[in-house]
Amino acid sequence: DCCLWVDISNADMPHWHDTSAYHNIKEFGSLRLKNLPQPWNTPDVVIFECFYFPQYLLFASELRHKAIPYVIVPHSTLTNDAYHNSKHIKKVLAHKLLFNRFLYGAKRIQYLTQGEANNSYPLFKKEYFIVPNGVILPERTTCVGANDKLRALFVGRIDIYHKGLDILIDALSKVKVQLKNTGFTLSIYGPASTDSDRLMMLIQEANVQDIAIWKGGVAGKEKEEVMSNSDIFILPSRFEGLPIALLEGLSYGLPCIVSEGTYMKDVVDKHDAGWTYNGSVDGLAEQLLTMVRERHLLKQKGINARKLAEHYTWHSCAEQLHNELTKL
Repeated sequence: DCCLWVDISNADMPHWHDTSAYHNIKEFGSLRLKNLPQPWNTPDVVIFECFYFPQYLLFASELRHKAIPYVIVPHSTLTNDAYHNSKHIKKVLAHKLLFNRFLYGAKRIQYLTQGEANNSYPLFKKEYFIVPNGVILPERTTCVGANDKLRALFVGRIDIYHKGLDILIDALSKVKVQLKNTGFTLSIYGPASTDSDRLMMLIQEANVQDIAIWKGGVAGKEKEEVMSNSDIFILPSRFEGLPIALLEGLSYGLPCIVSEGTYMKDVVDKHDAGWTYNGSVDGLAEQLLTMVRERHLLKQKGINARKLAEHYTWHSCAEQLHNELTKL
C-alpha cells in the first residue's frame, strides 16, 4: 500500500475498514511521527483533510521542522463566506494565534473546484491545485419525469446556514401554490443535528409542511432507493467545496437545481444538467417555477447529469491527485 489514512474524528463507518489504509488515531495515541508505524513515520507527503483541527498544529510543526511537505484540503472553510460567518471574530483570533502558521507552512492547498479557489479569502491565497471529489457510478439510474408527481430531493447535513435550508424553505413558501398544483414534494434527508428542531420550525412557520418534510438520515440501500425514485436534486448551499451528495445525485441521472455557492453552477450550465441561480430566495423560487414549466426537459437533463458525473469518477480523481503529489 502507498498510503496511510489516520482518522482523528470520533466518526466511524463500517466500509472504512474495508481498506487496510484506514486507522483511527486511538491506535497511535497522538498524531506524531514517532507514533506511526514504519515507513509512515518518514512520509513523502502528508494531506490534511479540513482545516480547523487543533490536533493538526503540533504535527504540522514537526513536518515543517523535518522539511516534509504537506497539503491542506480546506473543504470550503477558507472561502469568504465561511470565514465571515457567525464565528468570524473567533476565527480571526484563532488564525492569528494558531492557524496561520499551519496554513502558510503548507506546500500547496488542494481546492475541489476553481470556484472554491476563486472565492477563498484573499489573505489565505497561496499556491494551489484543483482535484475534485469523486463518485462511484451506480449501475442503477432513475427514470426522471416518468411520474405524474415531481419528487424533489435534498441530501446533506442539516446545517441551516451552510446548506441554505432557510433559503430553500423561504423559496418554497413563495411558490407553494404553484408547486402544490403540480404534485411537487420535497424530501429532506440528513441526520439529526443541533439545527433539526429549527428546520422543523421553519417548515411549520412557512406553512409548507404539506410539500416539504425532513425524513432523517439515509444511507446504504435505502439511499439508493431514494436516489432512484426521485426526479430532481436540490442543493441551495451558501458555500461548498464540492458536495459529494450532489455528485451522487448526478450519477443517478438526477437533474439538479443548484446555487452559485455550490461552485457547480458553471459546470451544470455548461452540461445542461439542471437549473442554476445566484443564491437568493427569489432566484431559487424562480428556478423552481422554471423547472415546473420545463418538466418536459427533465429526461434529457437527467441524461446530461449522468454524463457530467462521469467526469468525476474516483479513478480519475485519484490519478489527478497522484500526479499533483508526485510534483511535490
